[in-house]
Amino acid sequence: MADRIRIEQGSRVLLVSGPALVVAVGAKEVTVRLPDDSVAVIPTADLHQEIDGKPVARGLGPAWSALPLDERDITLERLAIVLEITTGYRSGFAALAEPDEPRLGFGSSTRTITSRCRTMAELLSTRSGGGPKKSTIERWVRLHREQGLIGLIDRRRRPRKMEPDLDP
Repeated sequence: MADRIRIEQGSRVLLVSGPALVVAVGAKEVTVRLPDDSVAVIPTADLHQEIDGKPVARGLGPAWSALPLDERDITLERLAIVLEITTGYRSGFAALAEPDEPRLGFGSSTRTITSRCRTMAELLSTRSGGGPKKSTIERWVRLHREQGLIGLIDRRRRPRKMEPDLDP
């Protein structure tokens, strides 16, 4: 029997690809908007409730739950960086924009991803202890595009069952 989850319009759901925003709730499925503005319908049976109350996709859930909280936080921070580069918003959604978003250089400009990665690396370098290099950020963008959220988890800490299936 499926877990009962509480989900409503406007809720955020964590999918294998990253965040999604619930736009409609049906009896057996939810309709979500993805950061690229596409829409997907997800059976509620494919979602489960995390301990912190946030719904996550079953395909992500068990392995995601097995990650230590600090590794989840690092992965979600990387996701926010990638989303700001690709969408202009750390959440991935203009509807959930922070007051300072989109920041100069990350909005709906014609700047290349490489240029945005360079700008992000410069911004993050002001942190105490520095920040990731442009090449690292470019790798995160590529891995997110290819593998979704799983690609942003440090490979040394990724549970084996989260490794992407590379069979043809």
